[in-house]
Amino acid sequence: TGGGTTNPEHAHFDITAAAGGASDARVRFRYIGDFDWHWAIDNVKIIGVGTGQEPRPGLGVMDINFAREKNGQPVASNLPGPYFADASTSTPVVFEFEGEPNQPVLLLQGLFNPNGWDFLVPGKLDIGIFNPGPMTFSFLEQLAFGADPGYINSLFLTNSTGALQLAFPLPPFMVGQTYNFQAGVLSANINIALTNMVQLDVVN
Repeated sequence: TGGGTTNPEHAHFDITAAAGGASDARVRFRYIGDFDWHWAIDNVKIIGVGTGQEPRPGLGVMDINFAREKNGQPVASNLPGPYFADASTSTPVVFEFEGEPNQPVLLLQGLFNPNGWDFLVPGKLDIGIFNPGPMTFSFLEQLAFGADPGYINSLFLTNSTGALQLAFPLPPFMVGQTYNFQAGVLSANINIALTNMVQLDVVN
């Protein structure tokens, strides 16, 4: 990092390549500066992250009920997924999407399958199964698409800032069920950008 700050500055660094697959590695910090007051490092963690699609601010991000990845970090950390969240039938479940402005959002639900297929630029599909031979998908369901007709579909459209927030009540029959969601946000440059995946448990 560089520059100064009056508040704590949180940072994440991917050291996978630097570690080179070693089973025993060390991390050191080097301070370089001129006429500086001081430098402080606190709360350092070395963690293994998921293998799924990471949130991509400005292209494809999905959060549901303040989801967290396996180390407890929020979607805003931009760490690779999958992410996990709980929901209750007593309060609406809140979906938040981010992408390019005024673009349709495709909401999918399917089989939990992190890093099941990497489509490179569009991103990793972490739910369902993709068969590249006949180019088919299985265990994957389209729930809504902002470019399709119908009232519910019409809600799935980012606003002029690229954001979308929707809240839905959950019926009692969903208690005890687990749902795996991933979305795609249409993009002017890459056709569609896949978001991170969120697994939602309806606990009560």
